[in-house]
Parts: sequence; C-alpha cells; structure tokens
Amino acid sequence: MQLKGLLVWKLIVGVVVRAANYDNSSVKTCKPYPFYAPPIEMDLDKVLGVWYEYAIYHPPGVFKNPTNYYDKIATVSGTPDVVAVNWTVALFVQPQGLCSGFFENVVFSSSGQKNSLTYFVAAGAKGPQQVFASEIFIDYTVMEIDHRCLAPNVATGTCDDPIFLINTRVKPPLLTQADIDYIEGTFNRVMAPYCFSMANLTKSTWDLTLPTCNPVEPPHYKELIELTSKILTA
Repeated sequence: MQLKGLLVWKLIVGVVVRAANYDNSSVKTCKPYPFYAPPIEMDLDKVLGVWYEYAIYHPPGVFKNPTNYYDKIATVSGTPDVVAVNWTVALFVQPQGLCSGFFENVVFSSSGQKNSLTYFVAAGAKGPQQVFASEIFIDYTVMEIDHRCLAPNVATGTCDDPIFLINTRVKPPLLTQADIDYIEGTFNRVMAPYCFSMANLTKSTWDLTLPTCNPVEPPHYKELIELTSKILTA
C-alpha cells in the first residue's frame, strides 16, 4: 500500500540456496523477484473501491507504527487501450497520531496484464517519484497481493528493493478466522517460489476507535491527474 516514496531503501534480494548433505536433488533455489510481477488478467472495474492493508514487507525505517492504512481507488479516465487509476493511501503516523497520506496515479493496460510506471506523490513532496507497481494476485472480494519496486535492476530484470503488501476488502480487525487462514495461506502459496512467507511480513496496526483519515491532495497531484486525463483522451 503504500509506499514511502520519501525514503530510499537498500535491500538487496539475492538468490538463496538451501542444500542437504550436498545432494543436488535436494537443493532448493529461491527466485529473485522481478521488478514487474508475472502478468495476470485483471478486471479493472472490480479493483476499484477501498482496500485495507493487512500486512507488509519492506525495509525498516519507513514509518514508526503506522495505524489504519488503507487505499481508496478510483478511475480518472480511459480509452479502449488504457485506463488511468488513482488512489489515496491514508494512515495515522505515530507517535504524533497525525493523519497523513500518499497519492498515486498509475496507467494500467486494458488487458490488465501489466501495470506501467506509477507516479508516487507523497504529501509535502516536490514532485512525483517513479515506482514500478504490479499486481501479484487478486480475487476482488477478499484480498490482493501488491508488489512495488523502487530499485529495479535493469541488467538482471529483478528488483533490488521489493515491497510486498496484502490488502483486504474488510478492515483487518473484522476478518473472520476463515478469511485469515485463506489470506495467509494464499500469500504463502503464491510467494513460495521466491521464499517469502507470512513470517517475513509485518501485520498492520489497526485502531477502530480512530476517526476516518482524509488527507488533503497536494496541488501537484491534482495537476498530474489532469495531465494524465488529457493524454488518455487526446
């Protein structure tokens, strides 16, 4: 969700090899994660709406205990070839408890197979930051697995700085145990080839007593949406 574009993280994802008694038949190789996720078909109309962050993997030092992290997604404009989507990431930042936000604008392919560059604009930032964003898995009604890469390695086609997020349609404190088992089991299954599991993620902090956080869109974000709309409808 979410994406902490003001900081540059340096986490190198390498290839991990596990061997038993030097028997090649038992060697397991973990794939480095690509800076674009393998393409999946998506119905973009079904992606729209509100998603709530359930868990995240990212390098340390981004925010201290962010609370109530959610996205509100809406279309900007579209043509038969592309659809522009924008969303606001809202959260309370501790220890001050301030309502803060990140603002993104992305162009999806009409097939839904691959995202283009995302322009990630944080409140207070001077301008957009390019981020590779991909959808790894989505079922539209329960969960999605999102990937962001702030440091793509063009030479290898992999991501030196991956972020993985699990977002849910229901606020995490209100999920049933059956939902939780499905969500965590799905993440473990989908990410197994890359040796990522729920053990690598941090559960998001939620406080249902807090008011709704509605951060104000910065002017340059509004300008970006207007520019995207003009390009797509030209």
